[in-house]
Amino acid sequence: MSVEHAAVQRADFDQVMVPNYAPAGFIPVRGAGSRVWD
Repeated sequence: MSVEHAAVQRADFDQVMVPNYAPAGFIPVRGAGSRVWD
């Protein structure tokens, strides 16, 4: 199985995320349970 990763830009992230909280200073690229990788 192959996984392709697209480059995520801040503008793309801001376009789809609901502004419930102040934006984090990073964009998570992977998560598993309570662990997040940036």
